[in-house]
Amino acid sequence: MMDWDPFADPADEVDESCVAVSSSSRSAELPASTTSQSVSLDKFLVVLNLARECGVPAKVSRILTPIVDEVLAAGPLKHTLLCILARRLVVLLQEERCAEGDHQARELMRCIKEACARDSNMIVLSPESPFSGRVHLLLGWGGSSASDMLDCGPRYRALDAGCVVVAVTMECQTQVASVLEVLSSVWRDCPDVLPCLWVHLFSNLGFNSWVQMLKSWRTDELGGTSHPRFGLPSIHAVLRGVVLDSAPDDQLPRSKSVRALMRSDAALLSMLVAVDVDGRELSDVERDRASLDAKTEVLKRDGLLWEDLEKMTDEAVAAKACADTCSMHEAQPSVPELFIYSVADQVIPVVGVERYITECESRANRARLDPPRRLTFSGTAHCFHKRDKADEYWRTVDAFVKETTCR
Repeated sequence: MMDWDPFADPADEVDESCVAVSSSSRSAELPASTTSQSVSLDKFLVVLNLARECGVPAKVSRILTPIVDEVLAAGPLKHTLLCILARRLVVLLQEERCAEGDHQARELMRCIKEACARDSNMIVLSPESPFSGRVHLLLGWGGSSASDMLDCGPRYRALDAGCVVVAVTMECQTQVASVLEVLSSVWRDCPDVLPCLWVHLFSNLGFNSWVQMLKSWRTDELGGTSHPRFGLPSIHAVLRGVVLDSAPDDQLPRSKSVRALMRSDAALLSMLVAVDVDGRELSDVERDRASLDAKTEVLKRDGLLWEDLEKMTDEAVAAKACADTCSMHEAQPSVPELFIYSVADQVIPVVGVERYITECESRANRARLDPPRRLTFSGTAHCFHKRDKADEYWRTVDAFVKETTCR
């Protein structure tokens, strides 16, 4: 369990002056106080206190149901409200267990996860020179934020200053539309360029996110749906290559699946520590303590959240944690692939990655392609190869992108 540190932030040293559009920030500070924000915060706290004092599960659920919409509509106050929810959840988890407290904790966790899932958590880096038509799409791992992938931006820009870099962590189907709209718009606004796409995905969540996008892309190409079309170019025409970091595994044992899902929850709550339960800004020392408390409470084997996950069926756990490799084989065009993984990975075992590579090699429609490229490490942690082995990692990725540019 000590193999992976899901709470480290590979984006700590990234120059965020290059960020063009950001819907959320991992290290977001409290917004400046204004009268309207104070009123909104006061009302928000009143609702939470009412739910806390109610004690009747059905009423608690009704009281908290509108909270998600309020958080998403809060603008610059959104991160603060999420932090308040997270801090209140952790406090409940620290208290002695009781039926009323457990129900409220579950409702708070539901609100937090739904709000984060419905938020796009997407960052778009604009080109530094005239747009070349090339887009690099980064799809994050469970528990990551878009900012965790920002260290990829300068690397891809070094290859092509005219590229667009899109970083996103997708937790639900509704976010697919946001990403596809961004891709469509950057190419639609520059009709004279040749659209090219590279995908750089991390872990099973990034893998499954790409599966969802491919399915929606295919639907858009076919048309005839009740949803507005994005007007995307053919995926067969634009997709140049895919980098798979620490992925995939479609046969994760239940124990590994549960552990991975709990780590994602712990990572999420450990980031939401800007303020306390009443909206008071926390000092750096207090934030560190709050972050540690969140990790500790979520990862308790006898804790509420772990207990709830253990009650899920094997099928339900697998659906959340395992890679949908069958759908990927069906949906993704045959393009060059680069697999980057570690034999020491305790989250996605090497056997799972290599099983999928073998499946890819046996696909009839890959007959004209070279075998998938591989970069294997012996001691790096899950999804942290790009940080811990940066030189070798990016030398290999750079070569892969250059080789596939003229495909």
